[in-house]
Amino acid sequence: MVERLKQSVEGLEPPQCPDCHLEMAWYRSVLVKGSEPGTIEHFFQCSNCNRLRDIRTRSNLTRSAAA
Repeated sequence: MVERLKQSVEGLEPPQCPDCHLEMAWYRSVLVKGSEPGTIEHFFQCSNCNRLRDIRTRSNLTRSAAA
């Protein structure tokens, strides 16, 4: 599951901080519960002012039959 979350962020272009106008760095990604299946929320953080920004994406995550 962790690998799938990492792969889902690889296709995203990091946002720019609205205050500093610097490219934000990926901070973490979480699977959103209570939302559409496969919705992932990605958090990015500005290295200058520490502002956070989130972006939601949909992924084709499926649960393993062995899980």
